[in-house]
Amino acid sequence: MHLEIKVIKDNNKNEYTHIKLPSPYLEEEINEIVGTDCYSIQFNKSIKNKVNLSIADINLIAERLERYDTALVEAMYEYTGCLYETFVCLEEYRYQYKSGVSSLVEVAEEMVKLGYLGTNDLSEEVLRYISFDKIARDLDAEGWKIINNIAILAY
Repeated sequence: MHLEIKVIKDNNKNEYTHIKLPSPYLEEEINEIVGTDCYSIQFNKSIKNKVNLSIADINLIAERLERYDTALVEAMYEYTGCLYETFVCLEEYRYQYKSGVSSLVEVAEEMVKLGYLGTNDLSEEVLRYISFDKIARDLDAEGWKIINNIAILAY
């Protein structure tokens, strides 16, 4: 996941510098850019900061998110719409996901065949009577979403 902030000097709003996160020297880099000037921070459009987080908090979250698969982090971020909520869901294992799928029907088929919705020893004759479309609608109603070929549910 690409995280980036823009440091803007208050005395010259047109001057800015991008700093990519994570960086253990973030505060030091900001001080080198602005010196003793006042400054403000703007996040790139991909970072939605619904929770009031400090730069240090965001830097820590970015460092911790590096432990996870990038595709999973990006899908979770798109699902939650918030960097902090993404972090909490991943850290507290408050999610389910299945990668390599393009529809909830595929997820429904996989769940039935693996026995997540009951027994997993159904014959092909019985499987053809199961409406995977209806199970997919139930998954959608529960909150499952397909994002970049990842089926994801956060709770």
